[in-house]
Amino acid sequence: MPLSDDDLILRVQHGSSRDFEVLVNRYHKPLIRFMYHFIGGDIDEAESLAQDVFIRIYTHIDRYVPQNTFKSFLFTIARNTAINHLKKSRRSKPLSHFLNPNTESRHFTSSDTPETQLNRNIQLELVSRALNHLSLNQRLALVLKVYLQYSYQQIQEVTEWSIPKIETLISRARSNMRKFIDAQETMAESVTLKEEKK
Repeated sequence: MPLSDDDLILRVQHGSSRDFEVLVNRYHKPLIRFMYHFIGGDIDEAESLAQDVFIRIYTHIDRYVPQNTFKSFLFTIARNTAINHLKKSRRSKPLSHFLNPNTESRHFTSSDTPETQLNRNIQLELVSRALNHLSLNQRLALVLKVYLQYSYQQIQEVTEWSIPKIETLISRARSNMRKFIDAQETMAESVTLKEEKK
């Protein structure tokens, strides 16, 4: 039976760096997924920020008091790291990575046709742009709920928001994303019609 997060941390606090690697392996992918969607779809930056989070936790591991809340502790630090990153950059990263062949394998199966890949590229970029259009609080709530599949209780532990506030933020985020995507699609159709008339 695998050790719990807190059992691993107790071992790390007693000098076992190998047990910290187990924690990193356990949370590496969800942490990168969170960063990737929260900061605007830059995989390299997401990996770098995830590494920063783990370094910060390891450096201050002696301050953590085991209470079966490591996951919330981890994503609270991730949230703060991501928000600080966005404040420093003052703008979202460009989304050209979706057209980068090096990241193609992250999004597509080998059976996709070039046309399917292009359409999926466009949809992924549109969703990322819509996410970037949200307020930080709406984006945080939605990423935790949709991409990490957190319960409302888990989101509350990370954000310290009330559950009604979380529900409202997620509802508004979905509504705002839908409006943004609809507006972009309408604009694209309008441009296509004008080009066809020429």
